[in-house]
Amino acid sequence: MKYSYVEKAHSIQIEISTKCNAQCPACIRTDSKSLVHTQEIIPKNKEMPLATMTKIFSSQFTQHLQAIEFCGTMDEPLMHSEFLEMIDEIYRLNPKVSIKVHTNAGLRNESYFAELARKLQRAGESSCVKFSIDGLADTNSIYRYKVEWDRVYSNLKAFVDAGGRAEWQMLIFPWNQHQVSAARQMAQDIGCIAFKARPDRTMTSAWGLEQILKTRAEEVTPVGRLRSGDPAAMNLIEQRMGEPIDCVYKDSRQMIFVSWDAQVWPCCFWTNIRYENQLKKQKLQETVFEKYGDTFNSLEYHSLDEILRHPFFAHDLVKSWEEGSSLKWRCVDKCSTARVRTADGKPDDKKPYEFIEFSK
Repeated sequence: MKYSYVEKAHSIQIEISTKCNAQCPACIRTDSKSLVHTQEIIPKNKEMPLATMTKIFSSQFTQHLQAIEFCGTMDEPLMHSEFLEMIDEIYRLNPKVSIKVHTNAGLRNESYFAELARKLQRAGESSCVKFSIDGLADTNSIYRYKVEWDRVYSNLKAFVDAGGRAEWQMLIFPWNQHQVSAARQMAQDIGCIAFKARPDRTMTSAWGLEQILKTRAEEVTPVGRLRSGDPAAMNLIEQRMGEPIDCVYKDSRQMIFVSWDAQVWPCCFWTNIRYENQLKKQKLQETVFEKYGDTFNSLEYHSLDEILRHPFFAHDLVKSWEEGSSLKWRCVDKCSTARVRTADGKPDDKKPYEFIEFSK
């Protein structure tokens, strides 16, 4: 086994702020007691400086990069005040890299999306915007709470009409599964280049529509919510430390993650720990920061090349998968080969139900 987490990454997934216009039930930013408000622990209105993006793309590591993907754990990329300028800066530093943007499309306006389409055309044929639309007019806002359908539709159409390459991504829940065919057809009719249907991997389907609506109305915590910190759940992770790891982020995606505060992580699951529960935050402190220091993965103190040569990335993390050392716990929690999806109990292989590319 090669112990380096990544030597030549194909892509970087990046989170550029703590801001979002939506309040999705399973999102780390959403308060578990109400499913309406943002967790108090989430820093308010923070943005990654444009200079950080410049620093990332000035590194030797990114010279062979194929793609950058704007898809964070808590942000809506288009809420960043300098997002279009970031697109320009990436193109200036590496005009060959493809740019992929994830959005719920419930913000900005048609002219903004048209301008985004024109900028991404310059960035190459593989650049695109992945529109996260989980149903149709009557169902999309059940999960994408606070997102207005009319704005989503008009922004999507404006982007495509301006020459943008759009992919429609749909999470499947009990209340929208009957709409997959209609959504697929709408995506094709509008002019999307692809349609992807993905299974819900969270507790959302298990809660059910009735419980979600009741929680939002009465602020009663859904049964099964684990963000409060369940010692039994942490004990279960400890018992599973011998399970093999199937890391799609290292192997097939060859991706790293950069959070809004310029910390470099193997994937989004690692950065999320800081906003989950106290037990997991303490575990992160004990297994990572007490050993490596508080700034070992910070772009404010190190170059990207230095961070990826650090023992955490260069050896220790992947070695822990083989030895079962304490550093392995988060990977067991999220990427064990024995893990199943909460929504349907099937193997959690992180694959879509379907991915269809439309002919031009």
